[in-house]
Amino acid sequence: MIVAYTRVSGASREDVLQEARIGFYKAIRDFNPGDGAPFVSFAVLAIQRQLITADGVMDVKLSDLEAEVLLYRLQGLMYQEIADKLNKPAKAVDNARQRLHGKLKRVLAERLTPLLAA
Repeated sequence: MIVAYTRVSGASREDVLQEARIGFYKAIRDFNPGDGAPFVSFAVLAIQRQLITADGVMDVKLSDLEAEVLLYRLQGLMYQEIADKLNKPAKAVDNARQRLHGKLKRVLAERLTPLLAA
C-alpha cells in the first residue's frame, strides 16, 4: 500500500524506483512535524505525486493549498480542523476542496473513459 501508482509509461523498474526516491527525498525535505500530519501519510502522497508527475499521463496541477487540503482530508480531518491547522479561513479551504474535486474528477474521467469503453 505504500505506493499504489507503480507504473510510469516507458520507464524501467529502476527509473520508477529513482522517481520514488526523489519523491521520498522531497517528503523528507518538506515535512513539518508541527503540521500534525504523520510522516508516512505525507511521504506516500509525495511519492505518488512524483510518480504521477514523471508519468505525465495524469497531469494534475495542484496548488500547495489544494495538496495540503487533500492530505488532511485523506487523514479524515474536517474543513474547520484543516482551516485551523493551515491558519486559513474555512471558506478558503472549501474553495480549494472544490477546485481539487473538479481537477480530480476531470482527470479520472479522462483516464477511466477509455477503460470503460473497452
